[in-house]
Amino acid sequence: PNQVADLFRTGSLDIGGIYSPAFFPDQIRKPEYKMGVTYGMKEGFATQLMFTVIPKSHPADSDLIHAFINHSLDAGVQGRMAADVLNGPVNSKAVIPAESRAFVPSPKQIAEKAVLHDDKSLAAVQAAWIKRYTEIFAA
Repeated sequence: PNQVADLFRTGSLDIGGIYSPAFFPDQIRKPEYKMGVTYGMKEGFATQLMFTVIPKSHPADSDLIHAFINHSLDAGVQGRMAADVLNGPVNSKAVIPAESRAFVPSPKQIAEKAVLHDDKSLAAVQAAWIKRYTEIFAA
């Protein structure tokens, strides 16, 4: 990812492959890298949502764990977490900070256009996507 980011920064690359913004957490926020994100593709976009798990054999206080999870699901917290890790929020009322909206999908964008990482769903459209983008970029 750092090499790809430097190719953008130096003007040696006009368009790159499909990468998650999370691969470029520092560079994507710096104008000199000329990097961007789009969630407006006709086919939708693949996304990973944030999640938390509790291991069965955890050594901690269950009430404390559940309190932490409940706190992390708060709309304000979800928005800030999504901005920090550049992943989509799971709370449909999450508010993404203004300075991160260009890089993080909003709850509305996720609801309308997201194709969650589901191997069966992606496999069903993979060949068509490859064909379409090969034709576009070959022109």
